Amino acid sequence: MNRFARSSLWLLALSVLCWTQACQSASEKTPAAAGIDLEEPFNSLLDQMMQGVKSRQPDLISAVYAKDGYIIGPGGVQANGKIPIKKYWRELLPGATDWKLTVTQSAPSIEQLTASQAWKALESPPRTPQGIGFKLEGLSELVFQLGRSELTFERDGQSQQSIVDFLLVWKKEEDGQYRIFLDIYD
Repeated sequence: MNRFARSSLWLLALSVLCWTQACQSASEKTPAAAGIDLEEPFNSLLDQMMQGVKSRQPDLISAVYAKDGYIIGPGGVQANGKIPIKKYWRELLPGATDWKLTVTQSAPSIEQLTASQAWKALESPPRTPQGIGFKLEGLSELVFQLGRSELTFERDGQSQQSIVDFLLVWKKEEDGQYRIFLDIYD
């Protein structure tokens, strides 16, 4: 084998090795590849939020959101950041009496979530981050959850219920804890 052929083979082998390492490194940043349970600790955090409504403690609820978290409803951004999120919940809590959050599907990517039977079964699923202009490129270790929120509240002396489907995007923060980055409901 001539020198040029050996050099070409060496470069090809090196390229394949680098590509394989890059793919492995990228896949290790997904929660599923890292062995993250897509149910816990998220269920505990959702329980904390429900308890925050029942005990009327907005701090319990807002603690579950990322410092740069968003709450996005049908009218657009309702709150962005810890202080506005706490204010959002403080204003909502006086009439709230109960809250039930049910996760129907969890996935390590939005593509897997929107391909799920749970997503396809919805008559009108929540908007996706991309559908409302959010770019998730550059963010790693995300978890996506689809679910249903049933908020019971008192209005004019009568018990009423608000039932909406939601999409949560959890991100891992610097302290190693997952918190809600996007809370989208319709």
